[in-house]
Amino acid sequence: MNNGAYEDLLKSLGFNYEEIAALGVIDSFGIIDTMKGEFRWSKFNNTYYKNLLAYGRADKNMELPSDQFLLKKEYKEFINKFAGNQRAFFKVFEEAFLKSTRIGWTKEDLGEVEDYFNTFELRNP
Repeated sequence: MNNGAYEDLLKSLGFNYEEIAALGVIDSFGIIDTMKGEFRWSKFNNTYYKNLLAYGRADKNMELPSDQFLLKKEYKEFINKFAGNQRAFFKVFEEAFLKSTRIGWTKEDLGEVEDYFNTFELRNP
């Protein structure tokens, strides 16, 4: 899927620019170090956004697919916000990620799931 299609898909699913910017960090989980030719897990923090501002990409040695569309003017405010405030990034990421897990679920479905887990908690404190 190309970058435009990925962005369009997220918009069609009801994500706003701030949520899309927060979810963009997912591309940076576990990356290949092109200089050393090795795989490494990246730390989950706001470094991705700091690098976007500093290098115009995820890392000084590499560019990820999300880098291209997140540099558009619609995302600039949120990239700056997340680069400067890790807690704000965590909050928006959490909400957007939870929203992504509920795509396709009806309100009734969510109620049934909640009832199930409430019952489970009562049986297994």
